[in-house]
Amino acid sequence: MAQVGLFFGTDTGNTRKIAKMIKKQFADDAIELMNVSKEGSKEAFMGYDKIIFGMPTLGDGELENSVRDFLKELKGADLSGKTIALYGLGDQEGYGHEFLDGMAIVYEKFSAMGATLIGRWPTEGYEFEASKAVEDDEFICLAIDNDNQADMNKERVEAWVEQIRGDLGL
Repeated sequence: MAQVGLFFGTDTGNTRKIAKMIKKQFADDAIELMNVSKEGSKEAFMGYDKIIFGMPTLGDGELENSVRDFLKELKGADLSGKTIALYGLGDQEGYGHEFLDGMAIVYEKFSAMGATLIGRWPTEGYEFEASKAVEDDEFICLAIDNDNQADMNKERVEAWVEQIRGDLGL
């Protein structure tokens, strides 16, 4: 079994592409990818102490459908002892008034279940009006804007992975 479970929800495939980009930064057998709408069950999730979790924010700050269903499945789970790094996709130009707001929902739920959350990311280099995913002038997750800044994805993923690598024990 891989050391880290990388769980993601996706509606267009972009979150999966970022998941694959993250996986490439580690040894081949270190990360196992799991789409929450397919192989991402509560049992699989609970089998890992180190987790990376990603999803897009849809529409008006909403959760992607498979993520919403997955969080319902996790309701009441004890995530104490689990370290979770978050990454989120959003559109800061089209939805700059609620950029990555869905990630704040996930962050709050995982935190309330006892998880240790890692992977904060600076807000510099982004142009948005408001975000519930910002706390103390930092994003609570790696922020990816594949619609407007796709050319920065590789650089951001590489820097973020270096930042979280130690906390994941890799």
